[in-house]
Parts: sequence; C-alpha cells; structure tokens
Amino acid sequence: MGNLVIFWVFIIIGGYLGLMFPTVVINTPLSYILPKSLMQNELLNQMAIRRLTQYNPDAWFKIDPRPSAPFLYTNNWGAAFSLLLPLVAAYLWKVKGEKKFWFILVALPISFVPAVLTLNRGMFLGLGVALLYAGARFALAGNKKGIGGVLTLGLVALVALQLFPVTRLVEARLESSTSTEDRGNLYVEAFTETLQSPMFGFGAPRPSTTIGAPSVGTQGQFWMVLYSHGFVGVAFFTLAFIVLFFATIRHTNPVVLAGNTVLLVALVEIFYYGMLTTGLVFMFVAAAVALKEPVKNESIKVPIAQEESHQT
Repeated sequence: MGNLVIFWVFIIIGGYLGLMFPTVVINTPLSYILPKSLMQNELLNQMAIRRLTQYNPDAWFKIDPRPSAPFLYTNNWGAAFSLLLPLVAAYLWKVKGEKKFWFILVALPISFVPAVLTLNRGMFLGLGVALLYAGARFALAGNKKGIGGVLTLGLVALVALQLFPVTRLVEARLESSTSTEDRGNLYVEAFTETLQSPMFGFGAPRPSTTIGAPSVGTQGQFWMVLYSHGFVGVAFFTLAFIVLFFATIRHTNPVVLAGNTVLLVALVEIFYYGMLTTGLVFMFVAAAVALKEPVKNESIKVPIAQEESHQT
C-alpha cells in the first residue's frame, strides 16, 4: 500500500504543477522521432506532446484550466484520485504512531485543492459514494473512530468546496459544454451498435456517426468493453468486480473496508470513466490487498494433545 500512497503523492504534485503552470507544453523525445503522419493522430499527438492541464486558451468558450498531470486527461486524474483516497486513508491507520503518519495527515487536506479545481463531477460522485458507504459500514459496526475519520474527511472536503467558487465554475462549464448530452448520445449509440454484433462486439472503439463526437466505445470502461467485446464480454467483466466486491465485504478492518470501498466506487465510475491503464491496476490491487488482509478467526482451536489423541 505504501507504493500506492507514493503514487497518490505524485498525482497531487502533478495537480499543483497544472495549477501553477497551466499553459506549459512538454515535447517528449518521442515527439521528435515519430513521423509527421503519426503525429497528426490526436491520441498519439497528446501522448508525445504532454500538457499539465486540459486547457485550450484559443477555444471559443473560455474554461479555466483543469489539472491533468501526470495523465493525459482530467478524468484520468479524477478517477485515480477517487480510487486511491480510500487506500490512503487506510494506510494512515496502518502507520499511526510513525513519522509518515503526520506527512500523510498533512497531505490529505492539501490534496483537496487540485482535486476540487479539476471540477471533475465524476470524481465528486465517486468520493461521495466512498464517504457514504464507509460511514454506513462503520456506523453499523459501532466503530466510533471510523465514523470520526469519515466525518473529518467529509468536513475537509466541504471546507475545500466552500473556499473555492466551485458551484459557479461548474455552472460556467456546463453552460459552455455539452459533455453530458454528448455522453448520453454516445452511450445510446454504443448500445444500439452492439446489437448488430452482440456476441463479439467490434474489437475496439470506432468513430461516431455524430460529427465532432468522441469515438463510440469511449467515455466509460463499461461501454468500451460492451462495444469491443459484446454483451457476454461486458457481463463477465462487470461480474468479476461484483464478485470481488462481495468477497471483500467481510468486516470493518480499515484496510479490508478501503479495498472494498474502492471496488464499489469503481463499479460506479466504470460507467463514465475509462479505467485503462491505471484504473484497472488500482481496482485489482485494492481487491488483492483486501483479500490478503487476515480475517479474525473466531473458530475454537483444538488442543494439540487432544488432536493427537483423535488421530491415534
């Protein structure tokens, strides 16, 4: 889990770099090697010429810079942040009494500044699900310390939302963007197109029939798997994480609960976030951490002498 916390810190640093240097453009060595014909591909161009934010100063509608580093898109940043935060909170519990505890404790409220300024509605929804679910689980178990921790995180998030004009910025973004409507149309198109190849799908996303819209099979891991591999493929894909969720719902040990919460958040976010590549890694690591954590054994142990007598 410590490595995941380090990666989380790296994400926060990227968020702050995006806030401080929103127009920075980094030409990677690959940008000088790739032929111009390949650089005309939008995805390859974005991978070879990196930016710290999703921001276009020449756009018709003026939208404030939204941090994205170290990822290509702000949605990737929001997905990673929301999936890692429960694990970071659980790691904080594991290292209590150590020096790193205080470092992480200070980093938590600091991390909410770039998180809030991404204006990432999907991330807000994921974090809301995580807080409500973890709080309910702790309440059912009568874990007062756990409830206090969830309330503290919620209070920090609320303060961060109040310190910045988030409502105004989100409303301005919605007025200048049709992303919600575009996503809805894209999801309908993905479903209806897959009906033509329900068993095997189309192998990969393809251009949409709507001019200017993203490719069909993007804007959500669920829709990518559905469009690429058909109804059977997406059923098994989703079922795998549902099984892992219920397999890790054992008790309120903070580490197990964190992994279980990550899986729940992921099951919500796969409908509007692409989870390639880091998202899927976090989901499987969260499941592995939760499954590996020892569960309290309440069975009655048989004394050795008595056990030997039974064997004879």
